[in-house]
Amino acid sequence: MPRIEELLNESQIKEVYSKATNENSNTETRSAVVEKSKFTDILDQNPELKAKIIDVFKTISSIPAIHITSREFRNGKEVIESTFVNDILKNGLRAKDTNVGVFMERTGKRRVASPDFYEAHPEKFLQELETLLKHYYHHGTRTNKNLLGKELNSFRGVPVMLLVNVDQQNLIPGTDYEDHYIIKNSISGENIFLPIDLENENFQIKTLVEIANNILDAIQSKTN
Repeated sequence: MPRIEELLNESQIKEVYSKATNENSNTETRSAVVEKSKFTDILDQNPELKAKIIDVFKTISSIPAIHITSREFRNGKEVIESTFVNDILKNGLRAKDTNVGVFMERTGKRRVASPDFYEAHPEKFLQELETLLKHYYHHGTRTNKNLLGKELNSFRGVPVMLLVNVDQQNLIPGTDYEDHYIIKNSISGENIFLPIDLENENFQIKTLVEIANNILDAIQSKTN
């Protein structure tokens, strides 16, 4: 199974979007079938994940948004703590200053996904998760000049994902991607899930299946 890092090349992403713009509807339909087959195959190989997707989305009323930030910054063995995660969990997310990625239906209109959509189409959840990781993973790996100063280019951020309970009316459409939104009103820390690591102990990016399972487990623990 391909790892996520194989899918995060920015130039490749731009090329995909460029081709999508120029292709006719028949080609887009064929592409959609190929993508659906890819994620259906993953679920066929992981039937317990398919069952978990259906079970989780059957029991919730809305889908959390994602916010990817840096847990820490590393340069070899040197580590600088970011404080971002603790600050967010303690103080929440600030209004009109926080970007989130939102799970979408992508049916031709800008439509936020509902739980029953992924309950009926579990492969679409995997497809959307992969898209969101492509779009926002780099938010966790980029460095912060306020913390690192002149050492900015020597360090790499270690990304972590936060799930955020957010009402659709508290979302302002962003401009980066269809799934990009800005928080309209501040969100308290109690509406933010505990962080989900996107890399393993060796700082290698986890597989899509691992990340999906981690997200579903976090949603279950928050709602139970």
